[in-house]
Amino acid sequence: MFWKKPGMKVTNARNWAIKTFVHRIARHIAGHAASLRRLDGIIFTGGIGENSSLIRRLVMEHLAVLGVVIDTEMNNRSNSFGERIVSSENARVICAVIPTNEEKNDCFGCHSFRQS
Repeated sequence: MFWKKPGMKVTNARNWAIKTFVHRIARHIAGHAASLRRLDGIIFTGGIGENSSLIRRLVMEHLAVLGVVIDTEMNNRSNSFGERIVSSENARVICAVIPTNEEKNDCFGCHSFRQS
């Protein structure tokens, strides 16, 4: 079992969906790393990357073969902490959470479009 809210029934379908999602993310990152022949860092951003310590943890565990090592305490901090490194100091690959504020950027884009 990955995660469970109090009173929530855990379903096989939900666990399968999480496993599939994480596998696909890790597969894409590893594929890009193979193309680049080197991986310096991974940035978690956007809604899930910024707000789901579970998804970040599972992705990082999948990528341990590349030298990704999680700092559990930093990964579990709330998003209000802002930008932060979530990989441990001895990791070969730096992993960070970088908030994007997508809604604000969308507003600026719309405002610029209206004025043109």
